[in-house]
Amino acid sequence: MSVIATPATVAVILPYFKQGDDCAAALAASGSASAAFVRQAQMLEAAATQLRRLAAHVAGQDVTVDASTHWIGLSGPPALLSQLVAEELAQPQDDQDEDEDEDEDDDYDYDADDEDEDDDEDE
Repeated sequence: MSVIATPATVAVILPYFKQGDDCAAALAASGSASAAFVRQAQMLEAAATQLRRLAAHVAGQDVTVDASTHWIGLSGPPALLSQLVAEELAQPQDDQDEDEDEDEDDDYDYDADDEDEDDDEDE
Protein backbone atom coordinates (compact mmCIF):
# COMPACT_ATOMS: atom_id res chain seq x y z
CA MET A 1 0.00 0.00 0.00
CA SER A 2 1.41 3.38 -1.01
CA VAL A 3 0.78 6.38 1.21
CA ILE A 4 1.24 9.91 -0.08
CA ALA A 5 2.62 12.08 2.69
CA THR A 6 1.17 15.51 3.27
CA PRO A 7 3.94 18.07 3.56
CA ALA A 8 4.51 19.57 7.02
CA THR A 9 5.73 22.77 5.40
CA VAL A 10 5.26 24.19 1.93
CA ALA A 11 7.45 26.74 0.18
CA VAL A 12 5.88 29.83 -1.31
CA ILE A 13 7.91 30.63 -4.42
CA LEU A 14 7.20 34.09 -5.77
CA PRO A 15 8.20 34.97 -9.34
CA TYR A 16 10.86 37.52 -8.50
CA PHE A 17 14.34 37.57 -7.03
CA LYS A 18 16.01 40.98 -6.84
CA GLN A 19 14.76 44.14 -8.48
CA GLY A 20 18.00 44.90 -10.36
CA ASP A 21 18.58 41.30 -11.46
CA ASP A 22 14.96 40.99 -12.57
CA CYS A 23 15.14 44.27 -14.50
CA ALA A 24 18.40 43.21 -16.19
CA ALA A 25 16.83 39.89 -17.23
CA ALA A 26 13.74 41.70 -18.57
CA LEU A 27 15.94 44.17 -20.44
CA ALA A 28 17.99 41.36 -21.99
CA ALA A 29 14.81 39.55 -23.05
CA SER A 30 13.03 42.60 -24.42
CA GLY A 31 15.72 44.90 -25.78
CA SER A 32 14.18 48.21 -24.72
CA ALA A 33 13.76 50.05 -21.44
CA SER A 34 10.04 50.53 -21.93
CA ALA A 35 9.38 46.87 -22.71
CA ALA A 36 11.64 45.78 -19.83
CA PHE A 37 9.66 47.87 -17.35
CA VAL A 38 6.39 46.46 -18.69
CA ARG A 39 7.76 42.91 -18.33
CA GLN A 40 8.94 43.62 -14.80
CA ALA A 41 5.53 45.08 -13.93
CA GLN A 42 3.85 41.92 -15.28
CA MET A 43 6.14 39.80 -13.10
CA LEU A 44 5.22 41.82 -10.00
CA GLU A 45 1.52 41.69 -10.90
CA ALA A 46 1.79 37.89 -11.11
CA ALA A 47 3.39 37.85 -7.65
CA ALA A 48 0.64 40.11 -6.27
CA THR A 49 -2.03 37.82 -7.70
CA GLN A 50 -0.36 34.79 -6.10
CA LEU A 51 -0.15 36.56 -2.72
CA ARG A 52 -3.82 37.61 -2.88
CA ARG A 53 -4.84 34.03 -3.63
CA LEU A 54 -2.70 32.79 -0.74
CA ALA A 55 -4.26 35.38 1.57
CA ALA A 56 -7.75 34.17 0.65
CA HIS A 57 -6.81 30.55 1.39
CA VAL A 58 -5.15 31.19 4.76
CA ALA A 59 -7.77 33.64 6.09
CA GLY A 60 -9.13 32.19 9.33
CA GLN A 61 -6.75 29.22 9.20
CA ASP A 62 -4.22 28.33 11.91
CA VAL A 63 -1.01 28.81 9.91
CA THR A 64 2.58 29.67 10.71
CA VAL A 65 4.72 31.65 8.28
CA ASP A 66 8.49 31.28 8.42
CA ALA A 67 9.98 34.06 6.30
CA SER A 68 13.59 35.07 5.79
CA THR A 69 15.64 36.71 3.05
CA HIS A 70 15.04 34.11 0.30
CA TRP A 71 12.48 31.82 1.89
CA ILE A 72 8.79 31.84 2.73
CA GLY A 73 7.63 28.66 4.42
CA LEU A 74 4.07 27.96 5.46
CA SER A 75 2.85 25.30 7.85
CA GLY A 76 -0.72 24.63 8.83
CA PRO A 77 -3.59 22.20 8.37
CA PRO A 78 -2.59 19.35 6.03
CA ALA A 79 -5.68 19.81 3.83
CA LEU A 80 -4.82 23.49 3.32
CA LEU A 81 -1.20 22.76 2.44
CA SER A 82 -2.26 20.05 -0.01
CA GLN A 83 -4.72 22.46 -1.63
CA LEU A 84 -2.03 25.16 -1.98
CA VAL A 85 0.28 22.65 -3.67
CA ALA A 86 -2.52 21.38 -5.93
CA GLU A 87 -3.28 24.97 -7.01
CA GLU A 88 0.44 25.63 -7.57
CA LEU A 89 0.48 28.41 -4.99
CA ALA A 90 3.18 26.58 -3.02
CA GLN A 91 5.55 23.64 -3.38
CA PRO A 92 6.05 20.69 -1.05
CA GLN A 93 9.15 21.25 1.02
CA ASP A 94 11.30 19.10 3.24
CA ASP A 95 13.83 20.75 5.49
CA GLN A 96 16.74 19.25 3.54
CA ASP A 97 15.56 20.81 0.26
CA GLU A 98 15.20 24.35 1.64
CA ASP A 99 18.78 25.46 0.88
CA GLU A 100 18.70 23.93 -2.61
CA ASP A 101 15.47 25.72 -3.53
CA GLU A 102 16.52 29.18 -2.36
CA ASP A 103 18.29 29.83 -5.68
CA GLU A 104 15.20 28.93 -7.73
CA ASP A 105 13.20 32.08 -6.93
CA ASP A 106 13.40 33.60 -10.40
CA ASP A 107 10.81 31.46 -12.16
CA TYR A 108 9.17 34.25 -14.14
CA ASP A 109 9.21 33.64 -17.89
CA TYR A 110 10.29 36.95 -19.41
CA ASP A 111 9.66 35.60 -22.92
CA ALA A 112 5.97 34.95 -22.25
CA ASP A 113 3.97 37.95 -23.29
CA ASP A 114 0.19 38.11 -23.25
CA GLU A 115 0.00 41.74 -24.28
CA ASP A 116 1.21 43.46 -27.41
CA GLU A 117 4.40 45.27 -26.32
CA ASP A 118 4.25 47.67 -29.24
CA ASP A 119 0.99 49.09 -27.88
CA ASP A 120 2.56 49.47 -24.41
CA GLU A 121 5.55 51.36 -25.80
CA ASP A 122 3.34 53.87 -27.61
CA GLU A 123 1.57 54.93 -24.42
